[in-house]
Amino acid sequence: EEAETLDELLSDYTKRGFCTVVGSAKEAREKLGGEPVLNKLGVLVKEKTDAHGNKELAASDLAVVLLWTAVAGFPIKLSKATGGKEIEWALLRDTEKFLNKPVIGARELRSYAGALSFVAGLVPHLRPFLATFWAALSRHDVTNEGKPLRRTRHLIHVKRVSPALRWVRALLSGRTTIERVFYADPPHSDLEIVTDASPWGMGAIRRVGGKPTGYYYTHIPDAVLHKFKAERGLPKYNTLWEGLALLAAFRLWLPALAHGSLFRARSDNLGFLKALSKGSARSAELNVLAREFAFDQATRAYQTKGLEHIP
Repeated sequence: EEAETLDELLSDYTKRGFCTVVGSAKEAREKLGGEPVLNKLGVLVKEKTDAHGNKELAASDLAVVLLWTAVAGFPIKLSKATGGKEIEWALLRDTEKFLNKPVIGARELRSYAGALSFVAGLVPHLRPFLATFWAALSRHDVTNEGKPLRRTRHLIHVKRVSPALRWVRALLSGRTTIERVFYADPPHSDLEIVTDASPWGMGAIRRVGGKPTGYYYTHIPDAVLHKFKAERGLPKYNTLWEGLALLAAFRLWLPALAHGSLFRARSDNLGFLKALSKGSARSAELNVLAREFAFDQATRAYQTKGLEHIP
C-alpha cells in the first residue's frame, strides 16, 4: 500500500515538473550533467558540488542566477528563504498548519507523508509515525466477488492523524537541529535490563557486570488499561505489557548512562522485540509504544547493544 501511494506521489511530482524519472545511469548522466549517486532510497541525485569548493564563487553564481531570473520577469519569494545557523523546518510549519485545521486534503497529506518518508531515511525515529498517515490516505472495501478494493479518500479528519502529527511536532521542535550520531568508539556499559510481564503486572531487573543492582515491579495501572481499552487478566494483551515493561525500565535507568552508551535488553516476548528492532509494528497498540521508544531514542541518543529473546 505504501509503495503504491509513493508511486502515485512520484507520478504527481513528475507531472508537475518537480522531478524526472530516468531508465538508466547513462540517461541520468545526460540529464544531470554529471555522475549520479544512488542513495539508500533508490533515488538518483547529482553528486554535490559547491562551485569547486569555493564559497565566494558559489555566492557569485547564485547571485547571477537570481539576477537573470529577476530580469526574465519571474518572481522570486526571497522572503521565504532561510539561512544561517538555524534553518526553519518547513515540515514543522506544515505540521502546525494541519493541527489547526479540522480536515486535511488527501493531496496535502500525501505530499507531507512522502516528504517525511525521505526524512526518515536520515532520521529513522520518524518511521513509527508514518504508518498512521499512510493508513489514513486509503480505505479498503470489497467487491461483490469478495476481492479487496482500494478507495481513495479526498479529505481526512485531523483527529485521525493528530497523535502522529503531535509526535512529529514534538520531534521537530525539540531543538534547532536533529542529529543522528554515529560513534566510532561508543561508550560501553555493562548494563543489562531484563523484563517480564503477565496479564496482571510487570517488572524488570537491572544488572551491572552480571550482578543485580536494581529492580521494579507494578500492577497494570488503570490509566493504561483505559488508554488501550484493555482488560486486566487477559493473555491477549501480554505482548503489549511486555513492551510497556521495557519502556518503563528504559525511562527509569537509561538517563544515568553517558550519551550514546551501549547496553543490553532482554525479554521473553519475541513479537515486541521484532517491533522494536524495526521501529514499527502492525498492531496499532504496539505502534503507540514504538513511537514512545522512537521519541526517546531521538532525544536521548542511546543505542541498544542487543535485543535478546529469552525462550
